[in-house]
Amino acid sequence: MLLEASRVLEVIHDRGVEASPRWLLGSAFLVKQGLAVTAAHNLGGDQGKAETDCTVVRCLDGTEHKVTAVLAVNETLDIALLAVPDLTATPIAIACIDRQRIEVVRDVMAAGFPNYKYSADKPRSTRRQPAQPVGSVGTVEDLSAGTLTLKLEAGEPAPVPTAEGSPWEGLSGAGVIVREALLGIAIEHCPAEGLGSIRFVPFTQLSTLVPGKRALFCALLDIVDPDTLPPVNSASLANVRPDVAADLIEITRLEEQGLLLRVEARNLRILAYKKAKGWSK
Repeated sequence: MLLEASRVLEVIHDRGVEASPRWLLGSAFLVKQGLAVTAAHNLGGDQGKAETDCTVVRCLDGTEHKVTAVLAVNETLDIALLAVPDLTATPIAIACIDRQRIEVVRDVMAAGFPNYKYSADKPRSTRRQPAQPVGSVGTVEDLSAGTLTLKLEAGEPAPVPTAEGSPWEGLSGAGVIVREALLGIAIEHCPAEGLGSIRFVPFTQLSTLVPGKRALFCALLDIVDPDTLPPVNSASLANVRPDVAADLIEITRLEEQGLLLRVEARNLRILAYKKAKGWSK
């Protein structure tokens, strides 16, 4: 089952008439019913003000929906979870990239609203058009920092004067996905790495948070343990025992036939992966 385009959201945060800049524009991704993930810096450090109608998300069709609360936020990882009761979606599978081997994960993509897609001649609600950069992720790059880097295959935006920032501004908070799994969110573009390089924070980094904060994020995202998220790179399960491989194939078959809920299938994959690693019998 393909992911719905309606999960791609624009975040609009009003910091007030006295603030400069007044408006912060970013991206977000609908994880499940009523819950969206975005970059913490899209809220400008004003998280508590989200309940006073200063933050909304805008869908691809131009409709806007109120953010009623910021449910969890961490400035260090640059992640925030938003309550958007008006929006519905089935829970998405959350996965990881196994970084224990040197390899490249391909067909990784993000979807959000960078500045270079701004069109002043369009109606106000659709002036910021979405972009969908697609590329590959190396397992070793930025390993010590805990982040990952999406390298574009093609379609790099034109550079802008340094004083105007990056053409990728506004993409922060966009969901980074591979196939039907959510890996993390885009957080920044580093100009020194070129126009085709987008850095993102994976959900495995939730394991670095203090226990209380980690538990809150995991509960909201339906993550059992950030350290045991199922890997999307096939090489990570090389040399798996035949019985474990058979389990994974059967889980995939049942999910594709709609006989397993996505969350249930993800949890079964976690158990199979633990078994493959020898963490459980």
